[in-house]
Amino acid sequence: MTEIAPLFTEMEQYIAASRATVAAGEELEMHKLDERIGQLCDMIEALSNDDRRTYESRLQELLSNLNALGNEMREQSGNVAEIPKHRNASVAYQTADSRDNFGKRDKE
Repeated sequence: MTEIAPLFTEMEQYIAASRATVAAGEELEMHKLDERIGQLCDMIEALSNDDRRTYESRLQELLSNLNALGNEMREQSGNVAEIPKHRNASVAYQTADSRDNFGKRDKE
């Protein structure tokens, strides 16, 4: 049971730091997250029912924070999705030339 406590702490700290990173608008590095969460789940499954109850509220909080992180990342990626539209408009404005009536010059 002592092996699981440090892993819980590690995951809690990682998720908190990740949420702060996303809130700051920075890119999040998530390598090995699935692996670590999988290890935690495997450890929980190996616990007795009494030991599982000991970690039940902590696991629920971890899951809640992980879901919040996912939602925050979706929001951030939604904001990022708008950037190409702005870029396309910017390029169009830059390349438009009023001297030829914006590409619609009457043929002479």
